[in-house]
Amino acid sequence: MQRQQSMMPSFDPLLRQLDISKVLRSRITSSTPCSPTTATTGSGSGSDSVSNTGYVLYLPTNNLRQEHNPAFALACHIANHYQIPLLVLAVALDDGTHVLPGSLSPSSTVSSSSSSLPSSSSSKLKSIVMTARRLAFHIEALASASSSWSNHGAAVAIRIHGPGARRPDHLTLARRARAVVCDEPFVHPFLNFVQSVERVCGSSSNNGNN
Repeated sequence: MQRQQSMMPSFDPLLRQLDISKVLRSRITSSTPCSPTTATTGSGSGSDSVSNTGYVLYLPTNNLRQEHNPAFALACHIANHYQIPLLVLAVALDDGTHVLPGSLSPSSTVSSSSSSLPSSSSSKLKSIVMTARRLAFHIEALASASSSWSNHGAAVAIRIHGPGARRPDHLTLARRARAVVCDEPFVHPFLNFVQSVERVCGSSSNNGNN
């Protein structure tokens, strides 16, 4: 079963206001402050007065369906609560390899009199994370899921992110979103993808936009 990660302003107060089931609440694993440029905070009272502008951003990674998708369900609840649009941006990560942290390439060695030892400056090992077959399966799943998301009322866009096409549209949208919801990532490249979104939301909040 998959859980979802949520990046939103005033996470706990908002969660208490949402009319969601205990099961869905239990699937929310973590939160990171986002930068709601359209939100206004009541002075002195500690309560939030949020205008119905902006949008909720859902970034699907490994749960490419509309049904039995707690992250999409949470995103819908937030959008309905604020009465703002829900945008689904599906990013197909067409990256052939991913660098393994702390690993050294066996081909990068330095010679000694008795053996060849790994060099500290050698390049890191790369694991294959996307093949043509896997990408085709991913795109096929998105074709079906995007239709279901759209029929449910969301605006849907698909972005291919790979060699020669690395414009981080998802990060640009995340900076301006009222809330960002992601599936819980388990492996790379999805883990790196979600971590980059968390960093953007966190940096935007620290810069005083929250």
